[in-house]
Amino acid sequence: MNQSRERTEDLLLEELNSHHAEHLYDILQDDKIYTYIPENAPVSIKALKDRYKILEKGSLKEEEIWLNYAIYSFVKKEYIGTLQATVLLDKSSIMMAYVLDPRVWGEGYASKALSMMIADLNSKFKDFSYYAYIDTRNKRSIKLVKNLGFKCIDYIENADFFKGSSSNEFVFKKVLY
Repeated sequence: MNQSRERTEDLLLEELNSHHAEHLYDILQDDKIYTYIPENAPVSIKALKDRYKILEKGSLKEEEIWLNYAIYSFVKKEYIGTLQATVLLDKSSIMMAYVLDPRVWGEGYASKALSMMIADLNSKFKDFSYYAYIDTRNKRSIKLVKNLGFKCIDYIENADFFKGSSSNEFVFKKVLY
């Protein structure tokens, strides 16, 4: 099944693979998830499986590693979201992203899951910096990364254009060394 697992009493991070599509598809249909990201809900379970199969293969670039995880809650007895880390070996940096079920927003799962992932990554990639690019309107994510010790280091105007308007982003950085 899944080779890499990080676990606490209440959460399990599993390497994301195509079988997770069936567990995460319904969660990913909630429009609230896509308010601040330039994506849309997957059109079918098959489309989501196909996307996860691509992620399983990893990056085609030698200097880049894709790490993707499904988050399982023992408390909820279900999968509650995903984590992504793109490791840029040539820049000693890790770009992080996350998507959680809106029904668990504000319950501390994102903070715990990201902390677990960062601790695991830090044991494998010494002296790397962590980054999160967050839409300036996404107050919840901004608060989350600040609480995890990230500092805002940059502002990108018109970082993206989606759903009919431009979005600006803050760049947050965390250094562990």
